[in-house]
Amino acid sequence: MRQKLFQLFILIVLGSILTTILTWPFLLKLATFYSDIGDYPLNGYILWYNQLSLATGRILNPNQYFNSFQLYPWPYSVAFGEFLFIPSLIFSPIYWISQQLAFSVNFYVFLSFVLSFISSFYCLNYLIKNKYASFIGAIVYTFNPMTYAHFPNHVQLMGKYFLPPLLLYGYLFFKKPETKAALLFFLFFTLNALTSFYLMFFSNFALVVYLLFFFFLNFYRRNYIYFVKILKKSLFFILFIPILTFFYLPILNFAHKEKAAFDIQYLWWYSATLEDWVSPLPNNLLYKNLLKTDRSEKIPGGGDTASEEHTLFLNTIPSILAILGLFFLIKSLRRWDNRENNDRLVLATSCLVLITSGMLAFGPNLAFNSSQSSNIKMPFHYLIQWLPIFKGIRVLSRFQFIFYIPFSILVAYGSLMIFRTKKRSFLPILILLATLLIVENFNHFRFDSTSAILGEKDYIKHNFSFLKGKGTFHSYTLGDTTGILNFGTLTGEKMINGYNGYTPPDAFYFLGSFKIPFEENKLKELYAIGIQYIIIHKDLLTAEQVQNLSLNQVFLQKGTIFEKNEIQVVDLEKFAFNIKLCSFDKDFDFKLGFMPNVNPDIYQLIIENQSGCYLTNTFQDRYRSKVIDKNGVKVTAFIRMPIVIGPFEKISVDEIKRDLEILSH
Repeated sequence: MRQKLFQLFILIVLGSILTTILTWPFLLKLATFYSDIGDYPLNGYILWYNQLSLATGRILNPNQYFNSFQLYPWPYSVAFGEFLFIPSLIFSPIYWISQQLAFSVNFYVFLSFVLSFISSFYCLNYLIKNKYASFIGAIVYTFNPMTYAHFPNHVQLMGKYFLPPLLLYGYLFFKKPETKAALLFFLFFTLNALTSFYLMFFSNFALVVYLLFFFFLNFYRRNYIYFVKILKKSLFFILFIPILTFFYLPILNFAHKEKAAFDIQYLWWYSATLEDWVSPLPNNLLYKNLLKTDRSEKIPGGGDTASEEHTLFLNTIPSILAILGLFFLIKSLRRWDNRENNDRLVLATSCLVLITSGMLAFGPNLAFNSSQSSNIKMPFHYLIQWLPIFKGIRVLSRFQFIFYIPFSILVAYGSLMIFRTKKRSFLPILILLATLLIVENFNHFRFDSTSAILGEKDYIKHNFSFLKGKGTFHSYTLGDTTGILNFGTLTGEKMINGYNGYTPPDAFYFLGSFKIPFEENKLKELYAIGIQYIIIHKDLLTAEQVQNLSLNQVFLQKGTIFEKNEIQVVDLEKFAFNIKLCSFDKDFDFKLGFMPNVNPDIYQLIIENQSGCYLTNTFQDRYRSKVIDKNGVKVTAFIRMPIVIGPFEKISVDEIKRDLEILSH
């Protein structure tokens, strides 16, 4: 036990040192680095919301928890992106002690590297039985271009520390279904699923490879008792169903009701190309001047380079070691002792997972580079035809996170082959390999950005504490959305604004209509759906918004309760609006028809408000149904409603926009 604890201590130290060196100067910036734009404040907001839900018990009520404090009052807003439950369990005590959002998020990200290094080392060492080769493999798995491409913004992908034990015990369970392997497999499956939806989704493909491989192998050997054991030991999964159901049932409900999906063209933008595999990071000190790093033409319009989604370069030394690992596999085919048989199984299944994940990263069609696609259909093209749920995954190049598990196994075996060949000089070779791996991963990071909003923490908490728990709308240029999330972490308000991986289509339209939000009818719409305060950020307004604000300032002063330092807060309660709410069944006229100009078989439903009332479609009221008579035949229309319908307003929903579904009786 003492030796194991000492080994763990050494791994923690080594992991911390490597993380410090290879993310420098991140350690020095833990307390200051943050941002008011991009995915980092989004993930910080999710972690903050989860710690609040844990501290207050909100998380125990799924109806409350999944309706978060952003994009309020749309339903299932937690399900619009990653929910980061396990990362939140690590983040929360750090935040409760420090009360500093930036430090807590940054420290968690730092820890995620250390945890990934430790978990990959233990798993590799279990398979290979050589700690030095496992050390090399763990470096490659933890520190690689794909990880750095998403560091630190995509916190969900930094949580890859459960992938190695998940695939290890998945391999062991399908190889020989025993109680210990089954329990640990289902445990790590659950932990990984509660860490990142993306990583859960991608890792399932690797598990299917294991399942098919060992099912075929045992069927070929006529080992039918194997299938009985698999069924019996799979019953342990029942232990983990409750917590998985708690988190994933609302997500499935959201996906079904919202019909959230991406079309094939959109998937192609974020799929890998052949050129991506030789495209290093733009900030890599060694390769940036040797290989192409500009990926701007991949996204139409060039507004977003998305280089982090198209950096699949594997580095030179790991690639050489992986090739040696393949030679190790070929060499093992010539021997038939138990040890070599185990190595063959590990390497064979690793190669299958590596090939599968690599092919899936290309998405629906093979592309040679960012401007040259082909008609060669890849496996994912057929998957999204057979199972539409796959259309809910946007960035397929991230399959490389799974690719790196078998790749690191091959790297470790390649290192082992060198160590066995050069036994007398293995220590200098170990040091040389580790040094080369470190040099290849030297990248130029700055971490100079800070959050102007979090920098005003004391001022915001002192002046805007009354916003806590209230519905709010922030008026500003729409591009600054994520900064407002930082504002929300200080006030605890429920804002209609928001930013996430998925945003309901009508939310874009509704919020976009508030570029000029200061007329009375717009304020009434907000008030009808539960928004009490408007926070106007004068320094973030466009010229058009500034002009409109000036024209309506006399009217707004009636509700203004705060106006200082370029922020004006308007309390809608002060206007004493007389809001009449509609009856969905009594106040509306429904006309069901087809769209002959588009497709004569596509249904369109015209919904007209025939009264001077407001129909609010918040939370579950967003999903409504109506029995309609269509030429003497009764059909049921299932409708995804906009958040609010104003007096005498007419809207249309149709099957193309996926906000209408017609079922015959």
